Amino acid sequence: MPRLLEWFVQTTFFKWIAYTYFWILFSTYKFSISTPRGLSVDDVLDEAVGYMWHEDVALSMMFLYHTKQVGHFVVNSSPEGKFAAFFAKKLGFKVLYGASKPSFIRSALDVLDMNKRLFIVGDSLKNSAKRINKELPYLSAKSDVPLVHIKCRSTSSLSLTHLDKLSLPLPFSTIYITLSKPQKCYFDDNHNAVIKGA
Repeated sequence: MPRLLEWFVQTTFFKWIAYTYFWILFSTYKFSISTPRGLSVDDVLDEAVGYMWHEDVALSMMFLYHTKQVGHFVVNSSPEGKFAAFFAKKLGFKVLYGASKPSFIRSALDVLDMNKRLFIVGDSLKNSAKRINKELPYLSAKSDVPLVHIKCRSTSSLSLTHLDKLSLPLPFSTIYITLSKPQKCYFDDNHNAVIKGA
């Protein structure tokens, strides 16, 4: 992200303008939600390490707020992550910072031990987008809480290149959410966390 834009995104002025605009947009959206057969949204997300791709963070937050599934949300400490944290807090999420750090892992496991639910970005743009980070199966296996992928798309959206390619739906869009079947994880003979059936 260019330095001037990075500075501007972090200003309180920009955040409040973006937040106000967000609420105007949110009031125009419609949601279409698909869950595994026989399960409700509550059934799937009651106990889950819910993850989404970087570009779907905004859509996922909207969906979770819309369905009253607000809980702990993990962001990184980058300018983009801090921007996402501002929105998450305004929506009522409790924010954790610093994915992959030992202190974060301990904090995340504490949250899962108490609440059995955590939402986190599942991939890394610096490595390869849309490939699940190794921390997620570890958290799932260690806590015995299944992984759930929150897949998002909208009928029309803008891709914000300077904000982790964040996808922002255009007014009056329909947001399509698909929740995966919960996937258990376990530790193999080499003590690596593995997704069952993967």
